[in-house]
Amino acid sequence: MRLGSRQVEELMLARHGIERRVAFRGRLEHLRRLGCPVGVNTGKGRPATFDWPQLIELAFALDLMELGLSPEFSSSVLKANREKLFVGTTHLFSDETSVNELCVASDNGKWPLKFSTFVRINVHALSGLMPDGEQQIPTLQLIHGHKLEAWFRDAPEHKAANVIIDLGSKVVGLLTLISLHNLTPREEVADDLLNWTAKFRSELWNALAANEKNHDVHS
Repeated sequence: MRLGSRQVEELMLARHGIERRVAFRGRLEHLRRLGCPVGVNTGKGRPATFDWPQLIELAFALDLMELGLSPEFSSSVLKANREKLFVGTTHLFSDETSVNELCVASDNGKWPLKFSTFVRINVHALSGLMPDGEQQIPTLQLIHGHKLEAWFRDAPEHKAANVIIDLGSKVVGLLTLISLHNLTPREEVADDLLNWTAKFRSELWNALAANEKNHDVHS
Protein backbone atom coordinates (compact mmCIF):
# COMPACT_ATOMS: atom_id res chain seq x y z
CA MET A 1 0.00 0.00 0.00
CA ARG A 2 1.32 3.40 -0.96
CA LEU A 3 -0.51 6.63 -0.19
CA GLY A 4 0.45 10.12 -1.32
CA SER A 5 0.78 13.20 0.89
CA ARG A 6 -2.64 14.59 0.00
CA GLN A 7 -4.34 11.25 0.67
CA VAL A 8 -2.69 11.07 4.08
CA GLU A 9 -3.64 14.65 4.80
CA GLU A 10 -7.30 13.80 4.13
CA LEU A 11 -7.06 10.73 6.36
CA MET A 12 -5.58 12.64 9.28
CA LEU A 13 -8.02 15.53 8.90
CA ALA A 14 -10.88 13.04 9.17
CA ARG A 15 -9.21 11.16 12.03
CA HIS A 16 -8.89 14.29 14.16
CA GLY A 17 -12.06 16.06 12.99
CA ILE A 18 -10.10 19.14 11.93
CA GLU A 19 -11.53 21.77 9.57
CA ARG A 20 -8.62 24.23 9.50
CA ARG A 21 -6.89 22.52 6.60
CA VAL A 22 -4.10 25.07 6.02
CA ALA A 23 -3.01 25.11 9.66
CA PHE A 24 -3.09 21.31 9.84
CA ARG A 25 -1.08 21.00 6.63
CA GLY A 26 1.54 23.24 8.21
CA ARG A 27 1.65 20.92 11.22
CA LEU A 28 2.26 17.89 8.98
CA GLU A 29 4.96 19.70 7.01
CA HIS A 30 6.67 20.76 10.25
CA LEU A 31 6.81 17.14 11.38
CA ARG A 32 8.19 16.13 7.99
CA ARG A 33 11.01 18.68 8.32
CA LEU A 34 11.81 17.15 11.70
CA GLY A 35 12.14 13.73 10.06
CA CYS A 36 8.80 12.36 11.23
CA PRO A 37 7.73 10.01 9.87
CA VAL A 38 10.86 8.32 8.60
CA GLY A 39 10.96 7.11 5.02
CA VAL A 40 8.82 9.68 3.19
CA ASN A 41 11.45 12.29 2.29
CA THR A 42 12.61 10.48 -0.82
CA GLY A 43 14.61 13.25 -2.45
CA LYS A 44 14.11 16.25 -4.70
CA GLY A 45 11.54 15.73 -7.43
CA ARG A 46 10.23 12.49 -5.94
CA PRO A 47 6.83 12.59 -4.24
CA ALA A 48 6.50 11.40 -0.68
CA THR A 49 4.74 8.08 -0.17
CA PHE A 50 3.35 6.54 3.00
CA ASP A 51 3.04 2.87 3.93
CA TRP A 52 1.92 1.36 7.24
CA PRO A 53 5.09 2.29 9.20
CA GLN A 54 4.84 5.94 8.17
CA LEU A 55 1.08 6.11 8.82
CA ILE A 56 1.40 4.59 12.29
CA GLU A 57 4.32 6.81 13.22
CA LEU A 58 2.57 9.95 11.98
CA ALA A 59 -0.71 9.07 13.74
CA PHE A 60 1.12 8.50 17.02
CA ALA A 61 3.06 11.78 16.70
CA LEU A 62 -0.18 13.69 16.11
CA ASP A 63 -1.72 12.02 19.16
CA LEU A 64 1.19 13.21 21.29
CA MET A 65 0.78 16.73 19.92
CA GLU A 66 -2.91 16.64 20.87
CA LEU A 67 -1.73 15.96 24.43
CA GLY A 68 0.04 19.31 24.27
CA LEU A 69 3.55 18.28 23.23
CA SER A 70 5.53 20.33 20.74
CA PRO A 71 6.29 18.88 17.29
CA GLU A 72 9.98 18.82 18.24
CA PHE A 73 9.41 16.81 21.40
CA SER A 74 6.88 14.50 19.75
CA SER A 75 9.30 13.69 16.94
CA SER A 76 12.04 13.03 19.53
CA VAL A 77 9.76 10.57 21.34
CA LEU A 78 9.13 8.73 18.07
CA LYS A 79 12.81 8.72 17.16
CA ALA A 80 13.64 7.04 20.47
CA ASN A 81 10.72 4.58 20.40
CA ARG A 82 9.92 3.96 16.72
CA GLU A 83 10.91 0.29 16.63
CA LYS A 84 9.10 -0.43 19.90
CA LEU A 85 5.94 1.12 18.46
CA PHE A 86 6.17 -1.13 15.40
CA VAL A 87 6.85 -4.18 17.57
CA GLY A 88 3.73 -3.38 19.58
CA THR A 89 1.72 -3.02 16.37
CA THR A 90 2.88 -6.26 14.79
CA HIS A 91 2.26 -8.19 18.02
CA LEU A 92 -1.42 -7.26 17.77
CA PHE A 93 -1.79 -10.00 15.20
CA SER A 94 -0.43 -13.47 14.51
CA ASP A 95 -0.07 -15.63 11.44
CA GLU A 96 -3.52 -17.02 12.31
CA THR A 97 -5.28 -13.64 12.36
CA SER A 98 -7.77 -13.48 9.51
CA VAL A 99 -8.91 -10.66 7.27
CA ASN A 100 -12.44 -11.29 8.53
CA GLU A 101 -11.37 -10.70 12.14
CA LEU A 102 -9.97 -7.32 11.17
CA CYS A 103 -13.15 -6.43 9.27
CA VAL A 104 -15.27 -7.36 12.31
CA ALA A 105 -13.03 -5.17 14.47
CA SER A 106 -13.47 -2.35 11.96
CA ASP A 107 -17.26 -2.70 12.28
CA ASN A 108 -16.94 -2.52 16.08
CA GLY A 109 -14.47 0.36 15.98
CA LYS A 110 -11.93 -1.41 18.18
CA TRP A 111 -9.60 -4.39 18.49
CA PRO A 112 -10.53 -6.87 21.27
CA LEU A 113 -9.02 -5.61 24.54
CA LYS A 114 -7.39 -8.87 25.61
CA PHE A 115 -5.61 -9.16 22.24
CA SER A 116 -4.62 -5.51 22.02
CA THR A 117 -1.34 -3.84 22.96
CA PHE A 118 -1.41 -0.78 25.18
CA VAL A 119 1.26 1.90 25.18
CA ARG A 120 2.01 3.41 28.59
CA ILE A 121 3.76 6.75 28.91
CA ASN A 122 4.64 8.45 32.18
CA VAL A 123 3.08 11.93 32.28
CA HIS A 124 6.20 13.49 33.83
CA ALA A 125 8.31 12.00 31.06
CA LEU A 126 5.93 13.37 28.44
CA SER A 127 6.75 16.86 29.65
CA GLY A 128 10.44 16.09 29.26
CA LEU A 129 10.97 16.95 32.91
CA MET A 130 11.16 14.31 35.63
CA PRO A 131 10.36 15.13 39.29
CA ASP A 132 14.09 15.43 40.09
CA GLY A 133 14.43 18.09 37.38
CA GLU A 134 16.25 15.83 34.93
CA GLN A 135 15.37 16.14 31.24
CA GLN A 136 14.31 12.85 29.70
CA ILE A 137 12.83 11.52 26.47
CA PRO A 138 10.18 9.01 27.58
CA THR A 139 10.48 5.31 26.90
CA LEU A 140 7.23 3.72 25.83
CA GLN A 141 6.15 0.63 27.74
CA LEU A 142 4.13 -2.01 25.93
CA ILE A 143 1.45 -3.82 27.95
CA HIS A 144 -0.49 -6.72 26.45
CA GLY A 145 -4.23 -6.47 26.88
CA HIS A 146 -4.57 -9.62 29.00
CA LYS A 147 -2.01 -8.15 31.45
CA LEU A 148 -3.55 -4.68 31.68
CA GLU A 149 -5.79 -5.48 34.65
CA ALA A 150 -2.84 -6.92 36.55
CA TRP A 151 -0.76 -3.82 35.81
CA PHE A 152 -3.42 -1.53 37.29
CA ARG A 153 -3.88 -3.85 40.27
CA ASP A 154 -0.16 -4.07 41.09
CA ALA A 155 0.78 -0.43 40.37
CA PRO A 156 2.14 1.18 43.57
CA GLU A 157 0.12 3.88 45.29
CA HIS A 158 0.89 7.47 44.29
CA LYS A 159 2.57 6.27 41.11
CA ALA A 160 2.94 9.13 38.63
CA ALA A 161 -0.02 9.63 36.31
CA ASN A 162 0.17 7.75 33.04
CA VAL A 163 -1.23 8.02 29.54
CA ILE A 164 -2.54 4.66 28.29
CA ILE A 165 -3.09 4.34 24.52
CA ASP A 166 -4.95 1.43 22.95
CA LEU A 167 -2.71 0.72 19.98
CA GLY A 168 -4.92 -2.00 18.54
CA SER A 169 -7.99 0.19 18.25
CA LYS A 170 -5.95 3.05 16.75
CA VAL A 171 -4.57 0.76 14.04
CA VAL A 172 -8.04 -0.60 13.29
CA GLY A 173 -9.25 3.00 13.05
CA LEU A 174 -6.56 3.75 10.47
CA LEU A 175 -7.62 0.68 8.49
CA THR A 176 -11.24 1.92 8.43
CA LEU A 177 -10.27 5.43 7.34
CA ILE A 178 -8.02 4.17 4.55
CA SER A 179 -10.85 2.05 3.20
CA LEU A 180 -13.42 4.86 3.38
CA HIS A 181 -11.32 7.72 2.04
CA ASN A 182 -9.42 5.86 -0.65
CA LEU A 183 -12.39 3.80 -1.84
CA THR A 184 -10.39 0.62 -1.32
CA PRO A 185 -12.22 -2.55 -0.28
CA ARG A 186 -11.71 -3.03 3.43
CA GLU A 187 -10.65 -6.63 2.86
CA GLU A 188 -7.76 -5.47 0.67
CA VAL A 189 -6.60 -2.95 3.29
CA ALA A 190 -6.83 -5.57 6.04
CA ASP A 191 -4.88 -8.08 3.96
CA ASP A 192 -2.19 -5.49 3.27
CA LEU A 193 -1.88 -4.70 6.99
CA LEU A 194 -1.56 -8.37 7.90
CA ASN A 195 1.08 -8.88 5.21
CA TRP A 196 3.14 -5.97 6.56
CA THR A 197 2.95 -7.17 10.17
CA ALA A 198 3.87 -10.72 9.14
CA LYS A 199 6.90 -9.43 7.24
CA PHE A 200 7.99 -7.27 10.17
CA ARG A 201 7.64 -10.17 12.64
CA SER A 202 9.69 -12.40 10.35
CA GLU A 203 12.45 -9.78 10.03
CA LEU A 204 12.43 -9.27 13.80
CA TRP A 205 12.76 -12.97 14.54
CA ASN A 206 15.54 -13.32 11.98
CA ALA A 207 17.41 -10.42 13.57
CA LEU A 208 17.01 -11.93 17.04
CA ALA A 209 18.22 -15.31 15.79
CA ALA A 210 21.26 -13.70 14.15
CA ASN A 211 22.11 -11.86 17.38
CA GLU A 212 21.87 -15.07 19.40
CA LYS A 213 24.07 -16.86 16.88
CA ASN A 214 26.71 -14.11 17.07
CA HIS A 215 26.55 -14.20 20.88
CA ASP A 216 27.11 -17.98 20.88
CA VAL A 217 30.11 -17.62 18.52
CA HIS A 218 31.78 -14.99 20.71
CA SER A 219 30.97 -16.53 24.11
